Amino acid sequence: MSRITKRIFVTFALLLLAAAFTGCGSGNKEGATPAGADEVGGVAKVDEALCIGCHSSWAEPLSGDPIVANYQASVHALNSVGCQDCHGGGAMHNGVGPIPYPNPNHEQCARCHNSDGLVTAYTESKHYNVVIEESSVCNRCHTHQGAVLGAKAGFTGDGEALDTTLASLAPGDLTAGTGEPIKCNTCHVTHKPEQLRVDTTWAPSTMVGSVSNTGNNQYKLCTQCHTYINPAGVLAGSGTTTPNGLVTVEVGHHNTSWYRAIPTTHYDNPATTSVVEGYVLRTNGTNPCFDCHNHESKTNTRTAGTTLAGTTLADATIYSDWSQSGHAGGLLTIKYEAAAPYSRSVEQVNAVMDAGVDEAAGAAWVHYNWDQTTGTNNRATCQRCHTSTGASNYLTNPTTYDPTNNDFSHLSGWTAATGSNQNELLYCWGCHSNAGKGVVRNPGAFTASYMFNGTAAVFPDVAESNTCITCHTGLESGESLDSIADFSNASFKNSHYMAAAGLMYVK
Repeated sequence: MSRITKRIFVTFALLLLAAAFTGCGSGNKEGATPAGADEVGGVAKVDEALCIGCHSSWAEPLSGDPIVANYQASVHALNSVGCQDCHGGGAMHNGVGPIPYPNPNHEQCARCHNSDGLVTAYTESKHYNVVIEESSVCNRCHTHQGAVLGAKAGFTGDGEALDTTLASLAPGDLTAGTGEPIKCNTCHVTHKPEQLRVDTTWAPSTMVGSVSNTGNNQYKLCTQCHTYINPAGVLAGSGTTTPNGLVTVEVGHHNTSWYRAIPTTHYDNPATTSVVEGYVLRTNGTNPCFDCHNHESKTNTRTAGTTLAGTTLADATIYSDWSQSGHAGGLLTIKYEAAAPYSRSVEQVNAVMDAGVDEAAGAAWVHYNWDQTTGTNNRATCQRCHTSTGASNYLTNPTTYDPTNNDFSHLSGWTAATGSNQNELLYCWGCHSNAGKGVVRNPGAFTASYMFNGTAAVFPDVAESNTCITCHTGLESGESLDSIADFSNASFKNSHYMAAAGLMYVK
């Protein structure tokens, strides 16, 4: 073989070897872009098949989830959102080289998911700004790593589970001082974001004093840290029994902080029929938590000052405003009053959990068994204003509204003929079709139920104000009231107290 022939042969062999090594990262020459591709992170894309070819057997280091299998079954894959749309172009990667976003964060998510302010809400939330505690127990909920591993290990945020199950995790998994703040993929499976990261084995058959837990993943996800019940179905609170007989387990290690115990404000004790102690979760619904909340995670029931028992909010939110309003029967104000005699303690938590709206504070919500739909003395006709379920159904379509179709099965022991010992306040989802985004139900022009000179009063379509008008028109008007000589003996023939729209529109 001549020297020239040898030189050509060696050069050709080296070219083949180079092609073999670069094939992992690009089907073209280094830095070239396939037809129709663009740049992400300032680097050109390559064929997505190359990503899958190299990473098909990879798993996420923290959770052990399969990367490619999850991606291929995801909504991202279905909508042609590729690996490089999140990680950046792969033209310089070649399996081992640099890639713009090896660990994408919320800034990459915002490229597609901030049209409705979702990522902005997250970055302003307690989730993003969570305090990373220097304790492995606290890191269960206060870090991304702890929350992911906690869901994987199958334990919630109640104190007993934290103390007894933490040892089951590998040493160092929740090492103090090593965690990151809560991220998008803390709650959403990284490569299959429509799948929430929950303990799939936890589905208690009952919830104490309430209805069956259907295993709704949204509810399970949120309450893994914002503990509502433990796996046995017992309410999370002080870890003791309240004066009204509610048995509780210790909520995380916050059993002396009532504002951190969800059931203190989100549970109505069915044993106390004349008091509404809190909001009743629709655990059998689609959005038990997002019925009211969005990603902001900031209700701010905690008050200013060192005693945490005052009535001055450090930073008012729409939730604290609602819960002190008439629509909530002034529930939060009542909770503050119950907390005031105590310093932060188990006794304070129990006092707040037992406190609620009574006849004096909110007759509109406790005076009758409003959710009884059929049978003797039922309140079906009242439900469109005195229950969230009735209000939401009526406001959605007044012309087809039928109270016999109102479903209160999220209330403890409810039947249409007997109702339930729990009662609803006027919750966020009663007036909002999407409370987290502030979308209000609009029934359109409204014809009142009462008559004046034989003619029903018709109210114009004034957009979102019609949501208010449907209940605040009054029940009687005009000559039907003029004819009453003695209002103290008029039984139920009255203007029904809150007739603001009737007065404003002179109807």
